[in-house]
Amino acid sequence: ITVVQNREGILPLSKNASMPVGVTGTVGVEILTKGLEEHFKPISQQLITTARHIGEIGDFEIERITSHIRGIRTLVCIFTDTDRPEGQVRLVRALQEKGAKVVVVLLGYPSNLPHLAEAEAVVLAYCDPAKYEVTIAAMGNILAGVAPIGFRDVGRDISVKSGEARTFN
Repeated sequence: ITVVQNREGILPLSKNASMPVGVTGTVGVEILTKGLEEHFKPISQQLITTARHIGEIGDFEIERITSHIRGIRTLVCIFTDTDRPEGQVRLVRALQEKGAKVVVVLLGYPSNLPHLAEAEAVVLAYCDPAKYEVTIAAMGNILAGVAPIGFRDVGRDISVKSGEARTFN
């Protein structure tokens, strides 16, 4: 699990800066909600069930989710690499337009990662679909900052062009 982006120091989530928190996504919403409830209560949750069948987050789902987030400060979106990124991007933008800060948890291969750069934070979990539940169960502690991880502020955005080498210490 890798924190790929953490603008404005949104991670780790905290009671003062992040509450109220909501969770939405195409998989594991109930599992992550339960994990986050160990640290923050209450947690709002909304499932995106149709994306599993049609491979994309439809506009009707985005409308349903955004119409029920009044007062939510931070929304965690669980996405997979099997959904088309266009719907994911539209959902992130719509949530931000409603005033929510967005943390994306991307499961699987990072092919959709470049499309999700508008989110305030992106956490990538390389895992097989058969391991989604185990990975998501660990995510509550990770997002709350009580897991064996560390957040380090590098002081500036780091960008690399395709084909450009970059060394990190």
